Amino acid sequence: MEQGADFQLAKNILNDSNIGLWAIEIDEGKPPKMYADRAMLSLLGRSPESRPDPEQLYRDWYNNIDPASYRAVREAVIKMTCNKHAEVSYTWYHPTNGVTHMRCSGLRNYDYREGVRLEGIHQDVSELILTQNAYEVTHDILSNANIGLWAIELEENYPSRMYADATMLTALGIKEKLTSEQLYHTWYDRIDPEYREEVDTFISQIAHETHAEVQYAWHHPDGQLIYIRLGGVRNKLNNSLTRLEGCHQDITSVICVQKEMEKMQIKLKRAVIARDKAIDMAIMDPLTRVYNRKGLYEKATDIIRRNRKKSLDTLVMYIDMDNLKKVNDTFGHDDGDFCITAISSILKKYSLDRGVIGRLGGDEFSCIVTQSDTDCSEEDSINEIKAAFDMFNDSSDKPYIISVSIGCYTVNPSEQLSIEEALAKADERLYEAKSHKSAFLLKADKE
Repeated sequence: MEQGADFQLAKNILNDSNIGLWAIEIDEGKPPKMYADRAMLSLLGRSPESRPDPEQLYRDWYNNIDPASYRAVREAVIKMTCNKHAEVSYTWYHPTNGVTHMRCSGLRNYDYREGVRLEGIHQDVSELILTQNAYEVTHDILSNANIGLWAIELEENYPSRMYADATMLTALGIKEKLTSEQLYHTWYDRIDPEYREEVDTFISQIAHETHAEVQYAWHHPDGQLIYIRLGGVRNKLNNSLTRLEGCHQDITSVICVQKEMEKMQIKLKRAVIARDKAIDMAIMDPLTRVYNRKGLYEKATDIIRRNRKKSLDTLVMYIDMDNLKKVNDTFGHDDGDFCITAISSILKKYSLDRGVIGRLGGDEFSCIVTQSDTDCSEEDSINEIKAAFDMFNDSSDKPYIISVSIGCYTVNPSEQLSIEEALAKADERLYEAKSHKSAFLLKADKE
């Protein structure tokens, strides 16, 4: 291939790479001149087809150099003039694109006899500079946030290698200069054994091109246990080895806060349990585990108020055990307690999903239930409860019968009665029911 063809091929390659060729002639007593190829003219904001005046082209180029870059450009020109290769990056104001970043390199051509002729290449590196600046800004932000950068290289038949920036090395407390292999082993060997499997899984996930994160404990050289969060991905640009890259953050303070919060939550739960227990003790009867008088009044008041808004009746039942004193005197107080708990269990089943039950004291109970249009009458309710006691007695191995007397009062929505007033009315009817009742104590007597 002839030399001219070689030169043209080189120009085409440079042009395709957006790299221009330039020459500057500085003759004594004459204005400087600049010559540029098509790619260079395009980079300077000129039409590739134009034939600009060399002196004007030089002025346009030089005058648009950012003043802050003048010194660097002059030093590069002096260096080239002294037959030394020079390269300079500088800021230049493009006529349409605004601020751009240029990189020039060149040498002096000593074949030129009329003065000084400098020749070289010129490239717009704005995108590269912006990327570098963005990287530097990002790195500064990460560093201020105590987030370091790392890379791990895994290659078959070769030891694993790790690279880390200064932020990560500081967090790990590594001050000595280590090779990449030593750094990897120093990092990996200090992972707390309890977390090593999680870290291995993390590395495997990234190696298979899946973004992953892991949080683990690490034994710091100063003896303390720190907590680290790693996140990373695989770098797919290098196919000859597996390169993993990501960020590293010391989250020990976060973990400490979390642990303190967990302790506070445990204390709070205990306090809530203690509070609920205290409330429970205040409104529950300890023997039967149904509401005591105070608890019943609170719940019953809510039911009556709610039913009044819905225009529903509320059935208030006053219930008293028959022959408790005879049971205590004949069979003992343990059997008396047995009777009381049996009554509460039967009434619980009756009031289930209907309302509430409470022990007013001694052998006295109350059921407060909501009555809808389809519910049975007062007499039917009494008979339903007595039938439940008959079933209990038939299956009981006790020699005595447990029975109750019941007084009912239905509070309709138009009545503005309190629970105390409603119970008083039900108690009056209970008294009437007891006065006409002859209760059996022993099953044998009934037979």
